[in-house]
Amino acid sequence: MTFVTILVTLVSGLIAYFSATLFQPQSLLDFAISLVSVLSVFVLICAWGHALKSLKIGEINVAPRREKNITYMLEKDYEQMYQHMINCYLDPIKSLSPKIDQKALYLRYTYEELTIAGFALSLLLFLTFLREIVA
Repeated sequence: MTFVTILVTLVSGLIAYFSATLFQPQSLLDFAISLVSVLSVFVLICAWGHALKSLKIGEINVAPRREKNITYMLEKDYEQMYQHMINCYLDPIKSLSPKIDQKALYLRYTYEELTIAGFALSLLLFLTFLREIVA
């Protein structure tokens, strides 16, 4: 998360610093550089958003509170108490599994978007280098 935040800040800062040359295209190459710059920032911001969504916990029902749980278990026989303990373990796992899968999906999106952003930034570097050679 910190890496993505630093990357978004760094690229956005560089684009803001060089905005006079990036966003006043005078040739097809300048237009391509502007387009790739905007694309790379957009993809990095998407990666940042997906990384944030993967951190969100949400509402989760966990095992019952200790005092309430102990009181309930003392009132039951051994078999019911054993079944209750199993349910206290399995119920949160059942409710957490889809949420964990969703978080993994958001992380996968983040990694894919970082890959796309890396490609876009390397293309931006190449196009900028090409512009300097041509100019």
